[in-house]
Amino acid sequence: MLTREVEVEPDVIERLKNILQSVDTNNSVIAPGEFTESEDFVDTLRPEAANIILKFAGTYPHSELPELYSCLSEREVQLVSSRNTETRVSAIKNAIGLGAAAIKFMSSDYPKRGVVINVFARAVRARYRFTQDDADLDKMIYYFRKAVETEAEDEEFRPYHIDDLGKALWERFVKTSSVDDFEESRDRFKAAAAFTHHDKPLFTSHLGKVMNDRAVLLGNRDESLLDECLQIHFEAVTLVDDKFHGSIDALYQNLAETYCERYIVSTDDPISSLDENVVNRIIELDRLSTFISELAGIYNSRFSRLGHQEDADRGVKLLESIRTKNSSDPSVLAKLGEVTQKRAISIDSQVVLTQAVDLFEAAVSATAEDDPHITTRLQQHSLALFARFEMKGAIEDVKKSISLLWKALESAVTRPEQQSNFFRCLSGQLLSCYEVTENKDDLDTAVVCIESALEMAGSDIDRALCLRGHGKILFQKYAVDRVITNIDDAVRAYEEAIEILKKSGNASVDISWCYNDLGNALNRKFVITGSPDEACKSISSFEEAISRNEINPTPNYRRDKTMYLIGLGNAHLIQYERWNQTGSLDAAISCYKDAVDATDDSDSMLATRTGSLCWALQLKYDITNDRKFLDSSENYLTAALDRPTPFSGRQIAFLHNRAGSGYLRLFLESDSKDTTYLDKASGSFRVAMNASPLDSDHGSPPTTNFIRTLMFKCDNSMSSTDMIAVAVQLLPLLNIMKDRKFGSEDSRFIFLSIGDLLLRIYMADKAAPMAKQIGDVALKCFGFVYNQIETQATFRIHAGLRAAILYYELYGGNTTPPAQTLVGVTALLPEAILLGPSRLEQLRLVKQFSPVPSRTLAYTLSAGQSAAVALLWFERGRCIIWDRVINQKTDIDDLKQSHEDLAVRYETLRDKLSQNTVSHTVLAERSSFMVQNFQNWALEYNQTVDLIRQKEGFKNFLLLSDNILDLQNYATEGPIVVVNVTTHRSDAVIIASSGVTSLSLPLFTENAYLSNAAVLLAIRAGSYDDDDASSRFEEVLKWLWDAVACPILDQMGYTERASNRDTPPRIWWMTSACMNYLPIHAAGDHKRALATGEPCSVMDRVICSYIPTLKALDFVRQAAVRLQNSTDVAFSAPALLVQMPTTPNKSALQNAEREVSAVADTLEIKMSVNILTCPKRRDVLVAMRDSRMVHFVCHGLANQEDPSLSQLQLQDWRSSPLDVRTLMRASMPKCEFVYLSACDTALNKVASLREEALHLSSAFHMAGIPYTIGTLWNIDDSIAADIATLFYSNLADISRAETQTGDRLEFKYSAQALHTSIMEVREQGTESFLWAAYAHYGA
Repeated sequence: MLTREVEVEPDVIERLKNILQSVDTNNSVIAPGEFTESEDFVDTLRPEAANIILKFAGTYPHSELPELYSCLSEREVQLVSSRNTETRVSAIKNAIGLGAAAIKFMSSDYPKRGVVINVFARAVRARYRFTQDDADLDKMIYYFRKAVETEAEDEEFRPYHIDDLGKALWERFVKTSSVDDFEESRDRFKAAAAFTHHDKPLFTSHLGKVMNDRAVLLGNRDESLLDECLQIHFEAVTLVDDKFHGSIDALYQNLAETYCERYIVSTDDPISSLDENVVNRIIELDRLSTFISELAGIYNSRFSRLGHQEDADRGVKLLESIRTKNSSDPSVLAKLGEVTQKRAISIDSQVVLTQAVDLFEAAVSATAEDDPHITTRLQQHSLALFARFEMKGAIEDVKKSISLLWKALESAVTRPEQQSNFFRCLSGQLLSCYEVTENKDDLDTAVVCIESALEMAGSDIDRALCLRGHGKILFQKYAVDRVITNIDDAVRAYEEAIEILKKSGNASVDISWCYNDLGNALNRKFVITGSPDEACKSISSFEEAISRNEINPTPNYRRDKTMYLIGLGNAHLIQYERWNQTGSLDAAISCYKDAVDATDDSDSMLATRTGSLCWALQLKYDITNDRKFLDSSENYLTAALDRPTPFSGRQIAFLHNRAGSGYLRLFLESDSKDTTYLDKASGSFRVAMNASPLDSDHGSPPTTNFIRTLMFKCDNSMSSTDMIAVAVQLLPLLNIMKDRKFGSEDSRFIFLSIGDLLLRIYMADKAAPMAKQIGDVALKCFGFVYNQIETQATFRIHAGLRAAILYYELYGGNTTPPAQTLVGVTALLPEAILLGPSRLEQLRLVKQFSPVPSRTLAYTLSAGQSAAVALLWFERGRCIIWDRVINQKTDIDDLKQSHEDLAVRYETLRDKLSQNTVSHTVLAERSSFMVQNFQNWALEYNQTVDLIRQKEGFKNFLLLSDNILDLQNYATEGPIVVVNVTTHRSDAVIIASSGVTSLSLPLFTENAYLSNAAVLLAIRAGSYDDDDASSRFEEVLKWLWDAVACPILDQMGYTERASNRDTPPRIWWMTSACMNYLPIHAAGDHKRALATGEPCSVMDRVICSYIPTLKALDFVRQAAVRLQNSTDVAFSAPALLVQMPTTPNKSALQNAEREVSAVADTLEIKMSVNILTCPKRRDVLVAMRDSRMVHFVCHGLANQEDPSLSQLQLQDWRSSPLDVRTLMRASMPKCEFVYLSACDTALNKVASLREEALHLSSAFHMAGIPYTIGTLWNIDDSIAADIATLFYSNLADISRAETQTGDRLEFKYSAQALHTSIMEVREQGTESFLWAAYAHYGA
């Protein structure tokens, strides 16, 4: 091998060119313009070849150079087959360069002309076999022919040269089916075989093979020609003597191949079906065993390639016939073991695979330690054991398999080229062992082994397989250390392996496996990054694996296909969990079904595959409520659990937990809350718990679900006595939990679940015997979980909230501990809710933790904290979605200037966490890594924010200032009021420019609030006739005045009616949970006010606006300032009026056109007007981008389950809704004001989400609109038209009066304009329910 050099020595190129130009041997071998006859020949030489050619040309006589260069060329050719791509390319280039130089220096009478040209032809052949370029194939034949034509008839190696030419022509014949090539190839082999030569059997056998190919490849299978081929092969084996240098087995293999083409070998009794004449002739040669062995090898090879069971059966029976004569022949035992193993895998048979294991074990035992075959047989035995481990799951198999590979590596006869293969196999088996035992030593050793394998890898195929193994280990390492570069490196390893296998033309199962592994890695990368590109690549990888498996079926075809289908199903399911696209879920179900249906009952993977399918079916039920999906899930689970071969305890637990989850779903969805489903669920969970005890890794999900089932039972069917009995039964479980040392998240969740159940039992009957003790145990459970700071935030919040409430119930005289706990809970709330799974999950968590803000405010005030401190914690714990939107839009330029690295990290994590996935209500096994990734990001995000807050000047980063003076600054334009009600107490917190104070509201009890809120709901639902509804509504407004509004206004000094000349003072009501229900802006006794002139209503004393939080108020005020300071272009933007007089599937709005016409008449004096009639969502979104204000007259819909789905109903409202989610993201850079003349546009119908102030009006604020007018319930479209007309007329008058110019509308006076308009409508005697729906929101 030449020493590889990086560059050519100085002046070598020119000197070498001069030397070659001076050579004139007149041998005319090299074709014109090729190789040395090309002008750029020297320029294309590799440095090492150029240097050695020049060195030898200056050292040796020219007559000696052909032999020297030719020998070096031959050595390079020998290196080609065993090197990786880079080395192979170098060797080919060097071989051709040196071979061409040898011919260049060869004189016309050089005695070894044929040898030199033949060596060069073999170098060209090496290049052809690498490039598969037809031009190289033609050149190869050209130079082999030149060798034969130019050499002497008595040349020693002439038979080989003629044979080489015959093989080259044969190669082109196979590729092109050229009859001319066949005929010349046949004649060349005949010529070679005509020599009296010790390798005559080889030349004769080649003749037989090309004749065989002629009979087969050109169609019309010619039996007479095959008979002639057989005779030629018999002649070849008969010619063998002691001088023969070739492989006798290869000759019999060629004979066997032709026999298989000529005769049909029976599947039932292959030996008896063999042609008698052929058998007798072979017996005469005493080679029957050799022939049968080669015949079996052909069928085994066919089986490996095509997967036909009959071929495997023939191979096994042929080998068994040899074994009966020599039962201890290790070669036969090994071959029989090989085909038996392939057959076992193809039919998924543990019994047959055990036979293969036994055969390999016997082959190893019959092979001497110093036999060169011992290492191969040790590996075969190891791989069979490992295959049985993969099928059966017995850990002892993989451990023994690993020990056999170590023994092979340590053997004295192990060849260097075997070591890479052994290390690679060893790394894969150690990895599998680690996945079962979680012994990190196995993983560390696997890393060392695969790195050794990579270093030793010889061929490209070896390197590709090692890269795949390396990728699998990196993939597993990510699961251990969560270092993202491990996933990136794994993806790169798989991609490089695939590229190598593609270039090599490898059509084996290896490339399908690589695509499958790549798909798994991309799945995980998609979960980490959320990139749609990774998602598409993942699905494409699995589809490519399936496609290649179909194109190149193997004995493993069926088993491999199920594996690829599961991977593809997982990819679709992950995408469904991320994007909620039902098509992805349907695709996942289809893949899982195909995989389960193709999995044999004895396959150990049946449990996990069935579990995956059933989970997907249960998810489908969740979104369709179609019982057939749960029935299908139950049928699959029953079939799996009824299989003859028992599952492991872990698998039984997995399946029964799935079954119990299905029954829980049925109970939760049943209208009658049928408790028989709970009995079935608890039965399934009990079986799962018994199969996988709590102290195992897989006992937690069924245990937690069992406790949840008991909770439902407590709520629906248990007496207090039964509940106490349940509580007593839980005590042993608590003792087990203590013994576990609470190390895992699952343990803490079980503690939390037990606490919830005990709390239910305590609250059901506080006076029952042992109730106080049960409450104390529950309090300890909650306290334990809350105090574990490493516990995920949602668990701690849940535990802290329950602990605070329970403590107050048990020890009501002391509110300090509950207040302290809730302050800690509130600090965890924002990131715990938003830095996680999905929009749906965020809303679910907000619902779950909705009592936190009001309880925190009440308990902190009771504990003696100042109103300002109580307000700060109240503010921090509510409107989390709102707060998140503000944080995403918060300017962090100051942070970038001071701490750029932190700013970049914060923005990166913030963007990652804005992507979503899904969590589920019934606890699944934690096989998915999606939640873990989000938890890791959340942790890093929290740590980053905490780090920023530790920097000087950034103490309140993303938080409301804790400086009371800063709080007071919010009230410079008017006070802000928070109203809060709990079972414990009710208060108002008032932020004024003079300070922050609290006011107790003793008449505003929780019971009074709930009863009056229920009346409002009934009125809104149309439960009363008009007269009754009107009187009831008036009573609610009077109560609201007496209990809440009047005490607050009196406390602030707003006791008088503003004079006609004065503008009433402004007040902002913060939309806490109770204020989302109650129209406090309309509170009062309006009939008395109209009759007597008394200021006995809110509107008589102040102008009202609503705002979600102080941060939101600051946000919209900044938006107002930005728009006020914008260029005249913004002020010249038109008004957009959207009218929907008719809406698909909705009643017509008779007064819509009248309202828009009247509004347009008023606005056209001040600004241009753009009217859209019955538009689609896209039209409106486009038009809003350039509008200064928008007025909607349409139907509105407040979604009863998810307020972010509330919408303004346009022409395409069913397919493309203009909902809260869309509006939050909409671009309206010039818009100052939006008027929503539609029903329910400021209403959040989800009671547990009312702290979030999520509705259509607030969505416009989130998009940066400072001022909106919305409605709290259904409105009458005739009154709506009147109020809108009055509003714009009053706004124009106020704008003119306040600015002295009146050249444009000033929307900062929109609250005053609405107040004036409503006052006028009230003065006209209009029912209060009709005008009280209108409210102003924003700055």
